[in-house]
Amino acid sequence: MKEFERALRDKSFGYVSEIIENSKKMLNATIARETKIVEEI
Repeated sequence: MKEFERALRDKSFGYVSEIIENSKKMLNATIARETKIVEEI
């Protein structure tokens, strides 16, 4: 799993890395009930 996480941080994954990062942001915003942030994402 650590290898996969390290690979996703590599910018050569481009759009996939962006999707993963946005997913993390959306999950955190959802948990925090930050609807405006979820809407922006």
